[in-house]
Amino acid sequence: MIYSREAFLTIRPGVAMGKPFLKYFDPAIPLEHLLEERYVTFGVGNRVKEIVTSFLAFLRNKDPLTYEHSLRVGIVGSRIGEFLGIDPKPLLYGGLLHDIGKSQVDVHVLRKTESFSAQDREAIRPHVMDGYRMLRGLLDYTAGVMVLHHSFQENAYPEILPEPLHSYGPESDANIARYGKLLALVDYYDASHRVNGTGSADRTGEDIRQMMFEAHVDERELIASLYESGIFTTELYP
Repeated sequence: MIYSREAFLTIRPGVAMGKPFLKYFDPAIPLEHLLEERYVTFGVGNRVKEIVTSFLAFLRNKDPLTYEHSLRVGIVGSRIGEFLGIDPKPLLYGGLLHDIGKSQVDVHVLRKTESFSAQDREAIRPHVMDGYRMLRGLLDYTAGVMVLHHSFQENAYPEILPEPLHSYGPESDANIARYGKLLALVDYYDASHRVNGTGSADRTGEDIRQMMFEAHVDERELIASLYESGIFTTELYP
């Protein structure tokens, strides 16, 4: 089922949200408005918008915080693409849709913010391949990017990546891996703002900046440039 964009903007979550994220976007500006600006800037067609809208509607109903996280990752990712002079749309689509597989995860696990058990972690891991299967046949290039977003960390998953759906040519095939790495970077940046257990509510923007450098040693130069450009920020809203 494809939701209309008007219906999407009126959908309301049926259950209460979990713990929030520390805010680095101005909360007075709806994320949907920022996303619409991205669509206009990049000339995104109606078909892609309808696919994205449909998937995000399901995710928003399941867990509004994961939905908002996905919007921020897509928006910030596309800004990084512009900054680097590469096509920003794979990062926009990949960011928006990287967690759609979490619509299949038990809501109590999805909203848990502390005392994770091994069973909880195992319940989360399938979301990558679930999301990949949901996108396959609709947005194949995006599926190839998003399936990589947990592949650059300790205990990476999925352990076995799917075979490429297509060969887009040597340059484009290599770009998929780079887009996947950038998506992982933005995902970590936004997730580091989540109020996630004791002490995380007191985390500062500078704390998060240091976390970024420590977790992504091979991307320190890029991270520094993103902070200097204002795409990443240490400023937080109350």
